[in-house]
Amino acid sequence: ALAPAAGAQGLTVRGTVVDAEAGPVPGVAVRVVGTTTGTTTGADGTYVVAVPGPDATLRFTFVGYTSQDVAVAGRSVVDVTLAVDVGQFDDVVVTATRQPVRRLEATQAIDVVGPKQFEVTRPEGIAESVTGTPGVFTSSNQGRFRGSIFVRGFPDGSGNGLVYTGILLDGLPTGATTARPPDFAFGYDLGVERVEVVRGGSATLFGRASAAGAINVITKTGGPEHAGTARATYYNPNYDGADALNVRLDANVNGPISPTLRYNVAGYYLTDSGYRDLGYDDRGGQLRANVDWLSPNTGSSARLYGLYTNVTIQNMIDIPYRLDTFKPAEGWDISESYYREGLDALSINVVTRDGETENRSLQAANEEGNYARGAQIGLRTVGDLGGGFTVSNNARFQSFDHGTKFNLGVSTFYFDDPNSAVVDPSGGRVPVNFRILVDGDGNDSDFQNEFRLGYTLDAGASRHTLSAGAFGSFAWFNPDTYSLFFVGDGRAGEFGAGNFAPLLNPATGAPIIGGNGRPIIVPTLTGATSTNGGQSRVDRYTENVYALFVGDEIEIGDDLSVNVGARYDWIGIDLTGFYAERAPAFPGAPPVPAADNEQVAGRTESAQDFSVSLGANYRFADQSAVFGNVTRAFRAPDYAAFSAAVRGSNNPASQFYIPSTDASRNPGGEAIIENEVIYNGELGVRTAVGGVGVDGAAFYTFIDNRLATVYTETGVAQQRPFGSNQIAGFEVGASWTPRAIAGLFARASFTYQRATFSDFEIPIGGVDPDGDLFGNTVVQATDRNGSPAVDAQGNPILVLDLAGNTLPRVPPVLANLVVNYDAEYFGLNGLASLLQGGFFDATNVYENPTFLNLNLGAYGRLPLATGGAVRLGLLVKNALNQDDAFRFLYVSDNAAALAQKQAAPTGLNAGGNPIYFTGLPQLPRRFLVTLQYEF
Repeated sequence: ALAPAAGAQGLTVRGTVVDAEAGPVPGVAVRVVGTTTGTTTGADGTYVVAVPGPDATLRFTFVGYTSQDVAVAGRSVVDVTLAVDVGQFDDVVVTATRQPVRRLEATQAIDVVGPKQFEVTRPEGIAESVTGTPGVFTSSNQGRFRGSIFVRGFPDGSGNGLVYTGILLDGLPTGATTARPPDFAFGYDLGVERVEVVRGGSATLFGRASAAGAINVITKTGGPEHAGTARATYYNPNYDGADALNVRLDANVNGPISPTLRYNVAGYYLTDSGYRDLGYDDRGGQLRANVDWLSPNTGSSARLYGLYTNVTIQNMIDIPYRLDTFKPAEGWDISESYYREGLDALSINVVTRDGETENRSLQAANEEGNYARGAQIGLRTVGDLGGGFTVSNNARFQSFDHGTKFNLGVSTFYFDDPNSAVVDPSGGRVPVNFRILVDGDGNDSDFQNEFRLGYTLDAGASRHTLSAGAFGSFAWFNPDTYSLFFVGDGRAGEFGAGNFAPLLNPATGAPIIGGNGRPIIVPTLTGATSTNGGQSRVDRYTENVYALFVGDEIEIGDDLSVNVGARYDWIGIDLTGFYAERAPAFPGAPPVPAADNEQVAGRTESAQDFSVSLGANYRFADQSAVFGNVTRAFRAPDYAAFSAAVRGSNNPASQFYIPSTDASRNPGGEAIIENEVIYNGELGVRTAVGGVGVDGAAFYTFIDNRLATVYTETGVAQQRPFGSNQIAGFEVGASWTPRAIAGLFARASFTYQRATFSDFEIPIGGVDPDGDLFGNTVVQATDRNGSPAVDAQGNPILVLDLAGNTLPRVPPVLANLVVNYDAEYFGLNGLASLLQGGFFDATNVYENPTFLNLNLGAYGRLPLATGGAVRLGLLVKNALNQDDAFRFLYVSDNAAALAQKQAAPTGLNAGGNPIYFTGLPQLPRRFLVTLQYEF
């Protein structure tokens, strides 16, 4: 490839960057010190960059190597040999004030995930891209969308978005609300340069949803030469009937347009029957492009970028699991789902927001799938104003139509069909559970803008990098969600869909009449042909956020850095809900109150609060430093907290939670409107010992007034109080890049975290207070005045006191090992990620199985005479294909698990037959064969 012509101003410098043993190093960042001007080396390690004058200094940085500052000294050619960085501490990271610093000097724990780890994980979503990072537990078990990310014991907090971990795309949140999946509008592609994972500390300055940390996806800027990658990935069919051709095509190409303009284009297209049998394929693609203008003489730059996506992605939900073994029910495999062709005949009539009747077909919804169709466009500018002043602005508008379609079990446990005379292989009657087909469409549109003003001040022995700015987001959301209610057959491979119907006499087949002279109504597959359903959520709402922030990164002498920052956010929500007249959900159910059939217009909610942070880093040796920080952050209730399922309320607290000491959380059934307040503290060290880089940190978090999302029997996500929580733990990581084995990189980490309830009580439900409580405690609730609470008959109101219990779905032990070996003609890689301990439920009676996710890969590489290469690779994801339940639905915040444990301690019923529960498996094993061309 040809290098671009020299710039008209300043001095043009070119050269080659090499590793003394491995040869040319592509992708090295070359920056002009004191500016934002820079470039990256091409496939042959060469670069071309314009500098303002002969006295400029160039900084060379790349993951795995020690950064170097080299004076130009009037030369036009500057060649550099990089030294391996055993500690990985010279990675350049971007802080909350958007200033680049070495990781060694950062005041909080931060990791950079780059190309080496991407080769091991081959990510298809943001969550998967950070798998194996210290202190981070990820779950992609629902497919390419909806990946969950848990940072340092924080729960994910929501059934949709990530409310404690901010997900950023080049510095701006991926979406203007935390109520949507963060990767809903952005799919991982080859245009991603790296991902920075910030934990604690100043992470809150990245935005109101970053109390646990921030994950910043940084995309590529075009290089000085035309280069790129084209990749075809073939996936094996994963179940009987799957399409034979399962392929994903990826491409990235970038380079110069002129001496000052660079382009980068990336995208993918896929057609894939999927990891599990959902009855439809993952299909569609994404195209993304950016053009960067880089000033040859100053730190000024501008980027115009855009994205178009049109994809349909499976949303993988539950299958029946045995309660005694946590293995799938007999005949079920983790590649299966509740999709049955016979269900395609079901449909319901609903009334739309326009008052018109519409028939919603399960078949049409299933074929349409979970989709995202839309585009985004943005402009980011950075200006050097001189005199130490800089200014930047990042603006983006995006609009996406979306569909949410999935077949969801809503019974915690399965039950026997009382009308069935059929006996299943386990010896019991046909197992059935209540199910909901969620059938939703809508549009999400938002505009975001962040403005920053920076000033660098030398004040004698200290240097200040000051920043101040404002953030605003304006979002419009239009979700229409309907639900089809039915009873589903839990037998593998069987079709059965029923509803409520009379209980039948097994001898005569006639309905059994109850004491009131009417038939006894039961959920059954037999004799029930009707289906029920209606609206779950039909809303229009806006969510606007305004924020002001200030920060100062202070360098004191050569070794001490101090970081301080503050942010204030205002959040406003304006909600309009639409309701239609509807019948009771099933025979015998209470009628729908008339007030619930009205339109709720002009309902507004607002919140405001502040975040502050203080951090410090002291370097006590060339490759050693200690750091620490404290943070006060908050989380305001967002749209997900204000369910319109009940008119005028967002999940009245009195329905779900009876507090013992804090009456403010149960204001007589009023709306939950308090902010969560989060306090973080961290103390860590980074050092290089005997050729191994070691870093570790101890951390503590307290969350007051936490809200968590659960799904109701109508398929609506609702937030409920979860008391106060505290998290304590430590993480330690070690990186090894031996000089004796060129091309070998290894990174291991271990995290211990204990996340517990400090203050949380739940009603006893079906629990026998005099029975075995399996370590739990029953106490009498207190009312708002602190007096013992009694019911209308004067009986004590009893609750379970869960203080000290561990939070559900937070494993106390995380361990990761990433190994990557690159030689000239081949490479090997592997990822082992271990999750151990913890409980599915708040009463801590059902323990999570230990999970070991293992990815194994190998490739061959053939260099071409033209300077590029061809690669053929094989990657096995989840090589062990573990089929234990990864998640146990509907037990996280109630007494259902404890009540079932009392009734059947062994997980078997009175007849010795298995009891089944609604469980989610992890993604099953898959083989990926890749053919890649690099140029």
